[in-house]
Amino acid sequence: GSSGSNSGDRCQVHSGWYAAAQSVTKQVKAEVRRLLKVFPRYSLKLTGHSLGAAIATISALNLHNADGGGGDQPQLFPQLVTFGSPRVGTRLFAQCFASSLQTSIRFTHRRDTVVHMVLPFRGYVHGCREAYEASGNTRFSSPEIRGCSTIACADGEDDPECAAQWDFLETNMADHNRYLGVGMYCDAVKY
Repeated sequence: GSSGSNSGDRCQVHSGWYAAAQSVTKQVKAEVRRLLKVFPRYSLKLTGHSLGAAIATISALNLHNADGGGGDQPQLFPQLVTFGSPRVGTRLFAQCFASSLQTSIRFTHRRDTVVHMVLPFRGYVHGCREAYEASGNTRFSSPEIRGCSTIACADGEDDPECAAQWDFLETNMADHNRYLGVGMYCDAVKY
């Protein structure tokens, strides 16, 4: 299927993203619980790129709703920073996320293909707070970042001056593989 329920009737996330997040939920909650005991004054920050961004988005809301994974912990308000995230859930999910977790930013880079997945006609939208990297962004240049309108995303629409200015057929994976001058791939790893 194309959607899996997170919680509630219409608050849905893509079934693939949900399955991936569920596959690590137990380990993430246990590690958060352990780290909060060791570092009780630290704040929790989650980040991810591509599929990792979708997992981090779902995990941030799960951790917030689970009181840190243990009843003796205060409610968590994770900060979230994602790079090249696909559309994760429905409009209701995005609204629930935005009202629960105020500190999040979703980086997009020029013509990144993945930020245009899952196509919006399926009912999926991006969360708000997009930061658009407009420059070509090589290792030796400073990225040009601009904040995007949050007015449009209140209705589930992306800012047409940011990543949404590109049609899906105009996108490419080269822009997905580099954010803020950093390569987001593992070309040097041999198994």
